[in-house]
Amino acid sequence: MSITAESSNHRTRLAAATRRRRRISFDMVAHVAALMDIVLILASTVAAVTLYHHLMFGITGDPSMNFGVGILTAVIFVLAMASMRAYSYDSMASMRRQMLLILFLFPTILAFVLAIVFFLKLGESFSRGAILYFTLLSMLTLAGMRFAMYRWIAPALASSLLRPRKAFLICPRELPAERLQQLLHVGSAQAVSFALLPDDDISAEQLKDRLAGLDTRSGIDEIIVIWRDGNANQLEDLLIAIGRLPLPAKIVFDNLIGSVASCPRAQFGKLSAFQVQSAPLAPAERLVKRIFDIAVAAIALLLLAPMLLLVAIAIKLDSSGPVLFLQRRLGHDNEPFRIVKFRSMSVMEDGDCVNQATVADPRITRVGAFIRAYSIDELPQFWNVLRGEMSVVGPRPHAVAHDNLFDPLISEYASRRHVKPGVTGWAQVCGHRGETPTVELMAKRIQYDRWYIDNWSLWLDIKIVLQTFISLRGH
Repeated sequence: MSITAESSNHRTRLAAATRRRRRISFDMVAHVAALMDIVLILASTVAAVTLYHHLMFGITGDPSMNFGVGILTAVIFVLAMASMRAYSYDSMASMRRQMLLILFLFPTILAFVLAIVFFLKLGESFSRGAILYFTLLSMLTLAGMRFAMYRWIAPALASSLLRPRKAFLICPRELPAERLQQLLHVGSAQAVSFALLPDDDISAEQLKDRLAGLDTRSGIDEIIVIWRDGNANQLEDLLIAIGRLPLPAKIVFDNLIGSVASCPRAQFGKLSAFQVQSAPLAPAERLVKRIFDIAVAAIALLLLAPMLLLVAIAIKLDSSGPVLFLQRRLGHDNEPFRIVKFRSMSVMEDGDCVNQATVADPRITRVGAFIRAYSIDELPQFWNVLRGEMSVVGPRPHAVAHDNLFDPLISEYASRRHVKPGVTGWAQVCGHRGETPTVELMAKRIQYDRWYIDNWSLWLDIKIVLQTFISLRGH
């Protein structure tokens, strides 16, 4: 046999092997993951009883009683995970989401099951030590399995071992290429064919014939529509054409409608409403946030007092002028206040024109360059927090001159003052801190501020404080 023939046969075998590997769909992986959850929880039940009794009493324990708890916990856990779409590709590809679900969902379900057991007066048949072992073993094995699958998914997709869902994509012709790539980054789906609209006014029948042909030849799994046009009649015709096919379909609204549809939804009878703006914090939420602010600010000022004294001395020795710099800012509901900062520049601008500091700005003093790099100049603002003018976490307040500049240029700018300004904020820990020389950069910061206002929680404030500390430490 010639070398060419052997090479051809090798390519044929390789192509056949690749086709065989591609038979593994992510739906199958999701089913295996759910089954493995049940197996691991049941195995942990047996192992926990055996290990606990062997270590504590030197005997072999009987896992039969605990086995019932394990079965009930496993079934409820898998059903709860499935209801939260935890077995979808996007969820399985997020290690953080999987760990949080295991960390909070499993103990909650186990506590519910044990409450039922004790309510039925069966608690005397169970060992609390074995239950503790069972909890730890289950969470460790579930986390280990998730980590293994997380490390396996990406290489499996790259090597075609895991077959992505084949999608037929319908999108606008004028959609930018980079935006298209962003919308297609869904991991488990792969666009194998396109229909660009408008494309010589493709009729519903033509689209139906094209979809049916692709379904027959390529095994299309779903249809994805990216819609930017406001023509409801055209969209209705398109949905009618898609509705004739036995395929799942998704619509991505890549415009204002998409922004509204991503907002939290509420029901008014049979009608759905989207909350496009959150109300100010409820009284109980404001109380929780205020207690958090006072505690953090008081502890920070107490612990940092020696360093603040050294910084004050360094500023005084480095350049002439006061140690502290007071500047007008607008707080919650446009209430004016004087923000307190360490002076880091040779000027103290607080008029109708305030120039933002830039890299290598000659107005910045030697000590000022250091304290600005590590945000030490912001630490006196904890005094503003104690006074109730600011919060530990919130949108960073800008100079009044900058407010007057950007307010008419950015429609959502004023909405950031729905809450108290913060010493640190969500925009800052996400990389939008420092100079904002363009309207686009400021608008991006406002988007993060709006997201924080709409999604506030105490845990989010704690997360931002920790991320602020980590980012400054890394810097």
